[in-house]
Amino acid sequence: MQLTEPRQRLRSNLLLFLERVSALTVDERQAFATYLVQDTFLIAVSTPSLDSAFRIFSVLNDRGLDLTAADILKAEIIGAISETARDAYTKKWEDAEELLGTTVFSELFAHIRFIHARKKQKGSVLKEFRDSVKAKDSPKAFIDDQLTSFADALEQIKNQSYASTTDAEAVNRYLRFLARLEESDWVAPAILFQSKHANDSALLKSFYADLERLASVMWILGYDVNQRIERYGKLIEAIDEEADLSAKKSPLQLTWPEQSNAEDALDGDIYNISRKSKRTMILLRLDELLSSGEASYHFTSITVEHVAPQNPKAGSQWLEWWPDEQQRLAAVHRLGNLTLLNGRQNPAAGNYEFSKKKSAYFSKKHGSCPFSLTAQVLKETEWTPAIFDRRHKELLQKLKDAWRL
Repeated sequence: MQLTEPRQRLRSNLLLFLERVSALTVDERQAFATYLVQDTFLIAVSTPSLDSAFRIFSVLNDRGLDLTAADILKAEIIGAISETARDAYTKKWEDAEELLGTTVFSELFAHIRFIHARKKQKGSVLKEFRDSVKAKDSPKAFIDDQLTSFADALEQIKNQSYASTTDAEAVNRYLRFLARLEESDWVAPAILFQSKHANDSALLKSFYADLERLASVMWILGYDVNQRIERYGKLIEAIDEEADLSAKKSPLQLTWPEQSNAEDALDGDIYNISRKSKRTMILLRLDELLSSGEASYHFTSITVEHVAPQNPKAGSQWLEWWPDEQQRLAAVHRLGNLTLLNGRQNPAAGNYEFSKKKSAYFSKKHGSCPFSLTAQVLKETEWTPAIFDRRHKELLQKLKDAWRL
């Protein structure tokens, strides 16, 4: 039988306890037993009704003990339901928690707070959830209309597990792209939209295509958390009002300056773009475009590497191909001169001549070329400014087409 997460933790704790006790000497076990008997206490709290039990639970556990906001809210919200219906709603709550696991289930309440408040969190999740959601006022409606459907949506978003007879693969592919962004502000509007339109796969596909475009461009342009929260707050409002999200002025759509700035960023120095995770994300997005979205990666380490080296040796073929230093320096960190490798290779190989670099650094036989971007490089016999320029324009256009810039 598959154990629930709380039971798995109980089992793990018990096994650890037995392991540690087994390692003690006889005298140490005796001293430990004496300590348990004489210096520890078990306090039983008895209440006349379930209502008072939930109230006492909230008081005891809202005083700094390490419970999640979800634990405390469960007591408050379930405690506000009549005893005749309480068991049924407790099961709905626990089914949602079991679906997501304890950690992600706790995250859900922060997303629900954002869906209601539509602004940046300033206090604790618990306080702001109580103030903005007011789930205790209509506890059954909250569980039926929000908690269960939002939990289903979040599970599909986190695991890229949306299922449908059509467009499911595309929806999950966009969710996979979004998951790479290292910021999760986009999740709340995604939860709201998914819960409202779970049965319309074509609409979901269109929404996630636009959301991935918006989130990726904001990330590339370095929008801070306040800018992202403001934008996604407006998007949540538009979703709630069932506004036309495809309209030019919709918060889901990029403005003309955003499109222009994004194109400039992608046309420039990608290698040194704020954080290395951004350049990796951009190139992985490109690689999937080159493979028609069929590529899937499960590597522990993916690195971005230069084709023409940053510091070629004097007398090398690289300098024959790139005699103009300014031209080389202007190209070396841009899209056309970058590729992907699985794992970090020997740094010295980065300065090899092109033919040797292909066989020793990028070659398939060394297990370092699962990427379409790198396969492109292997097809070339030389790496001149003209070849770089052609490749750069092609790759830039791929991203412009994908993100409609």
